[in-house]
Amino acid sequence: MELPPQTPPRSSFITILAVVSILLQMLMIYEGIQTLRMAASIQSMPGFAIAQEMMPELAVSPESVYSEMALYLAGIAASIAMLRRMNWGRLLYIAVLTGITGWQIASGISSYRMLAAFEGLPGTSGALPILVLETVLGAVLNGVIAVKLLSKDVRKEFV
Repeated sequence: MELPPQTPPRSSFITILAVVSILLQMLMIYEGIQTLRMAASIQSMPGFAIAQEMMPELAVSPESVYSEMALYLAGIAASIAMLRRMNWGRLLYIAVLTGITGWQIASGISSYRMLAAFEGLPGTSGALPILVLETVLGAVLNGVIAVKLLSKDVRKEFV
């Protein structure tokens, strides 16, 4: 009698990572939808044209928001595949994580440049260091997750 093939042990790291990722990425897609709705309503306000002339960075690019939402949709697909321990899901998740990290760094730089123009105004004190810390910690956390997903122990869980 032949024994069934032994399945590799499943770590809770992958399960927790995938579930948390699905929830966070769904939240980010919702946030993107709300950003598009808010941008549309703000653009109809009388003072928006004047404010945009003074600060062109205020414009919300729908293409940018749609691109970000597509990245999160890919992340949800990758997370579901990781729950099923499909190797392509792990690889796609690493690619999405890399894209999100790049997006986070670019967004952090852009936000830093915009906030730096308002340094010293009421309500802006301490915002720049927090922004830098948030960007760096996010990139480091994503890097740690990617390295863990590339480790031999984690790779053994996937088919």
